[in-house]
Amino acid sequence: FLHRIASAPTQKTSVSHTHRDGLACETLPYMLSGFFPKIMGPLFILLFFLHRIASFQYPASGHSVKPKSEYPFFWNRNDRVLIHKSSFSPLAVHAPSQRTTTASLSSSRRHTLPKMSTASNTTPNTTTPPVLTPSQNSAIAYLKAWSAASPLLAAPESGSATCVEDVYDTHRAMIHFFDRHAPFLKSLAGYKMGGVGLVPTEECFYGPLFRAFVAATTTTTSSEGMMTPSISRINCHTLEAEIGFIMSRSPPPSDEPYTPSQVFDYIDSIVCSVELCGSRFSSDAKVSLLDKLADGLMTGGVVMGSPIRPEDWDGDKLKKVATSLKINGVERDSGSGERCPLGGPLESLTWLVNRLAKEEKESPGGGVVGGNRLKEGQLIISGMTCKVTGDDFGVGDEVEACFEGLGVLKFRLGE
Repeated sequence: FLHRIASAPTQKTSVSHTHRDGLACETLPYMLSGFFPKIMGPLFILLFFLHRIASFQYPASGHSVKPKSEYPFFWNRNDRVLIHKSSFSPLAVHAPSQRTTTASLSSSRRHTLPKMSTASNTTPNTTTPPVLTPSQNSAIAYLKAWSAASPLLAAPESGSATCVEDVYDTHRAMIHFFDRHAPFLKSLAGYKMGGVGLVPTEECFYGPLFRAFVAATTTTTSSEGMMTPSISRINCHTLEAEIGFIMSRSPPPSDEPYTPSQVFDYIDSIVCSVELCGSRFSSDAKVSLLDKLADGLMTGGVVMGSPIRPEDWDGDKLKKVATSLKINGVERDSGSGERCPLGGPLESLTWLVNRLAKEEKESPGGGVVGGNRLKEGQLIISGMTCKVTGDDFGVGDEVEACFEGLGVLKFRLGE
């Protein structure tokens, strides 16, 4: 371009400055009209080869450009969330090495060379994502419904629970998968007891409690500053007064079943509790009893009082604790510790300790994350002593739970 300007026709030295400027303006369009056609072709060719070099990849079985899924974080375009590789569990739907973005997949399709017929490249990559069981798919459906606050109208598409083992498989899968499909649940807080007499072959059932919906309150008399747990967030349908325990440490493996007096030594404190039973199903859903039990044993939330040291209590005293539930000052139901599974709160906890020990022995570490034994600091609510159903309470109602000799809980139901 500079050469064309330098070689432009010149005038005699007698031509004025104004005339030379006018001549330069007349020759500039002519020079540009010859410059662009000549330079655009080589420029496009250069850009094409730069693009090919930047996006080139070798076959997947050989050395390849580092895919996006190997970096600490990557964007999952299907879930629209940022996922960290460490959050994948052994039961994850996709193995980390198989998760790539849409862009990297399409790029590998376009720019992968044909396979070479060499000995080092004769074995194809046959890695496939693990296949989920129906119970695992059901657990994911429950977690997604909870996360979206959208109750299910029927049993999950993966199928209904058909036996007791399906119920517990679904519970275990909920514990495995909640960090991916319902991370707001935070962590496993402990277990709940219930389901007495619902299935002839089972004395009772246990289900998970999640940290996000376990709260402590010290309000006992004043309505000012009263806790207001949300009943819509857990689709609450029943309130139950229960005696809870906080574990001091994990009971070690034992060849013989634990007795109530032995389990008592692993209790850090006793807590008065009200369980807000929830559901991932709508109130008019047509589902079986086993499906309702598979839904975390209708897990929801727990409001508990201040911890009480267990030294002045034992199994017999806890059985005799009289309880009552009042809504807006009107008593709706009453009972005692004897209504708990196995006839008492401590007996109910003992059943759970032995049940988890049995599961761990049959499948070491295979049930709950980190093993099946109870952990230090976990909360176990021992089962219903008295209850109030959804027809008798609503948003704004004041709940009062009385535990004779243990204490009183008061809170207000929030939207």
